[in-house]
Amino acid sequence: MNEAIYLQTAQALARIKTHLQHLELWTETAPSDEALADPSPFCYESMPFEHWLQFVFLPKMSDLVANQQALPTQFAVSPMAQMRFDNQTAAQALIDELIALEKLLDEPR
Repeated sequence: MNEAIYLQTAQALARIKTHLQHLELWTETAPSDEALADPSPFCYESMPFEHWLQFVFLPKMSDLVANQQALPTQFAVSPMAQMRFDNQTAAQALIDELIALEKLLDEPR
């Protein structure tokens, strides 16, 4: 796989983290093991979406990048972000970053 895709993905993940911090949605308190094991999409039954981004999505994606493993294609995180942050203009940059990451990883490699 092209090395540039890993660099671009890592940069996008860093921007997502920055947006979460800017929105004051970043927390130092990790969810319980039970919450992290929630089988529902985005662990929505046990934690807020922003915690799923911080404690599930970002670490898993960062591990894939660090180990240069296959990155997902055709995934959709942004619709959940749009639902969670409905009409919150301050969160639009976060939503836009998630959309950009989806598009980046959906491109043919």
